[in-house]
Amino acid sequence: MQIRHVKIERFRGIKELNWTVDGQLICLIGPGDATKSTILSAIEYALSPRWKIDLTDSDFYNGDPAEPFVVTVTVGGLPEELKSDSKIGTELRGWHNEDGLHDEPSEGDELVVSIELRVDKSLEPRWSVVNERKPEGRPLSATDRETLGLTRIGEFVDHHLTWTRGSALSRLTAKSEELANILADLSRAARSVILPSRLPDLNLATEEIARLGKPFGVHPKTGFHPHLDTKNAGFNTGAFSLHDGEVPIRLSGLGTRRLIAIVLQEKMVSDGALALIDEIEEGLEPHGLRRLLRTLRARFDSKQPHAAALGQLFLTTHSPVVINELPGKALRIVRANGGIVQVREIKEETQKRLKHSPEALLGSAIIVCEGDTEIGFCRKLDDLWSQDGIRDPLAIRGINLVDGEGVDSERRAIAFAGAGYPTALFGDSDRDLNPPESQLKSAGIKVIIWADKTSLEQRVAQDVPWPGVMEFLDSASTLNTEEKVRRAVCAVYQESAQDTKHLKDTFQSWQETAELRKAIGEAAKTGEWFKNIQGGEELANIVIKYLPQIPSTDLALKISTVRTWIDSHG
Repeated sequence: MQIRHVKIERFRGIKELNWTVDGQLICLIGPGDATKSTILSAIEYALSPRWKIDLTDSDFYNGDPAEPFVVTVTVGGLPEELKSDSKIGTELRGWHNEDGLHDEPSEGDELVVSIELRVDKSLEPRWSVVNERKPEGRPLSATDRETLGLTRIGEFVDHHLTWTRGSALSRLTAKSEELANILADLSRAARSVILPSRLPDLNLATEEIARLGKPFGVHPKTGFHPHLDTKNAGFNTGAFSLHDGEVPIRLSGLGTRRLIAIVLQEKMVSDGALALIDEIEEGLEPHGLRRLLRTLRARFDSKQPHAAALGQLFLTTHSPVVINELPGKALRIVRANGGIVQVREIKEETQKRLKHSPEALLGSAIIVCEGDTEIGFCRKLDDLWSQDGIRDPLAIRGINLVDGEGVDSERRAIAFAGAGYPTALFGDSDRDLNPPESQLKSAGIKVIIWADKTSLEQRVAQDVPWPGVMEFLDSASTLNTEEKVRRAVCAVYQESAQDTKHLKDTFQSWQETAELRKAIGEAAKTGEWFKNIQGGEELANIVIKYLPQIPSTDLALKISTVRTWIDSHG
């Protein structure tokens, strides 16, 4: 079975989602507030084998139950037993990969069913099969929903390590009717060998209950005693669980418990079922996570002869390891704006550029920096901005700095903007942009580059006060050598001004001129004095010190532009 379409209306943080699902291995990524887990919860509730789910007003969009929340999931690859007229055969619809859903199946269509979960202010869930022919829907029983074989591993992983309704272990064992009978027989057999006389401590507690209850008129018919309750040790409660020797697996570490549960789910997916795994990395060490992902990836390789017969596996993650290990075609970027949620595929031509910075895909907005110098410069500015206690650091805002690696900066910015991330490009203007600035702006990218075709080093050398230029040279000498810096400036200055007689052996004796500032900036650029993250931080330290003195310079204005963009997108 595979999900073909998901529609969510007014559920938790989702006001509206229309998602045409394509693929068998699907991993939802994006920032922490993008509603990734909410999407899994909506699917789980809609296809849940449970007859009752616990709901509150907080499950409605904005916590307002005035209008119902509705989740509609269209599923294909249905088991034959569901297709009969006695089940849902008369409610089937058609699905075509090119033009989507047809209410009346056409030739070449896959037979699908649309299952709707509707919950109003009464908090009573109602499941039905819907189509345009019968908009009021036909009720769908928990038994029929159980046939779909959906399971989810999330916070309550221990559920799947017991033999209980809807657990992965139960699905692996037998049909629910058969398993219920098996467990009921086991419960009766266990009850027959448990004698109250063997439970002295529990007997003392029951005697105390009888004593305390007597003044209140509590009088047992034959006497209180401890025993195994077959009703609470059956199929619906999970009294029988997986053990390792004499120790229940539920007492193992979280990683072990989740891994066993994932193994069970993967087996069911191999048999055509649906599985949801929230935050697949939870509890797993990186090497174990990589091994798990590579195994899953191999299972869903389209070149494998069994791949088409598999079910579907949905994951969420906050881990760069997962993004690195999974193929780009398995990743789906979830973006939310005012409750309108979109799930985007990553275009094949941009997968390499986006996966180059996996951490960035887990954020909310992107600043593509031309190189390491700009990254170091922005990091130090971020330290300054967050010191006031009012503005949060970029990391908390979910804004990531991405290395554009020089001439690839524009293409990386376009890739992130095309994937739905608010994107800014921050870099030098000493080369022509490719594509040009107008095209970048049309793609929604905020372009922040220096005036007058300058690099960051040149901009600093031209705009900070003269004492700042001296500090610029001192920093360059620390990163290189004083003699190397002095000779480089002299070489450039001689070509531009034909006058080096005042350039003495110490920087403090140099006399300020516009030509000398330009020569220092040019020497810094060509000599690559600051072409690393540390160099960018050194430049920022100088700029931060003198920034209040130069508010009208291009340097200060562009830094202000960066800050304004951050404030509007963080």
